[in-house]
Amino acid sequence: MVKAVFFDFWRTMFIPNISLNEYFEVRVRKLHETLSDFIPNVSLAVVRNSFWSIRRLCDSVRELEVEVPLSFEIKLMLYHLEYYSFDDNLIKSLISSYMYPFVHCTRPRDELKSVLDIIHELNLRVGLISNVMSGRHIIEALQLWGLDDYFDAMIFSDEIGFRKPRPEIFRYALSMLDVDANDAVMIGDDFRADIEGALNVNMKAIYLNVDDLKVNFEYVAKNLNDALGWIVKWLH
Repeated sequence: MVKAVFFDFWRTMFIPNISLNEYFEVRVRKLHETLSDFIPNVSLAVVRNSFWSIRRLCDSVRELEVEVPLSFEIKLMLYHLEYYSFDDNLIKSLISSYMYPFVHCTRPRDELKSVLDIIHELNLRVGLISNVMSGRHIIEALQLWGLDDYFDAMIFSDEIGFRKPRPEIFRYALSMLDVDANDAVMIGDDFRADIEGALNVNMKAIYLNVDDLKVNFEYVAKNLNDALGWIVKWLH
């Protein structure tokens, strides 16, 4: 039985519309534009070095399945640049610059809207569970494409504190939709975070194998239409 469907966001629902190298370079350039108003003569190369140094540091913490909120990462980057004035407007501007490509250089998968329409026609509840450093920018991206109203609940690691595959974030998501684990399915592209995390709390799971990897798992989909096919099978 399936009563609720949860989606991952990055690469599951939305994908970059430029290469990842370009994506991160847009981020660095946007950060540099903002920082140039506060730090005289700061170079693009220096900002790029600070961004990657602090990003790697924060990602090493995130590997422990604990989220580092973006505001904290931004402050660490300012320390790295030897700039110690944490003006609220500066932090907000840098967060917007950092997340600019996340909102404006991504797009939903072609089949996403039609799949969400069918899921709603099946009277299933819909949730989102994402490892993200700034969940409000997921909402902004969804709003930009007119997709935010499809979701009954959105669960973000920067608000919960834990990242997938920690069981706490899945259990919190289940409680938000008031659904039992064995009546819910998780769709995601990260086998460890999305699939193993969901299975460990007794949810069903569908692996969106966007990288065409060899996995020992039955419920594999090449796209969201394939994932929908598994859901329909479970309903019957």
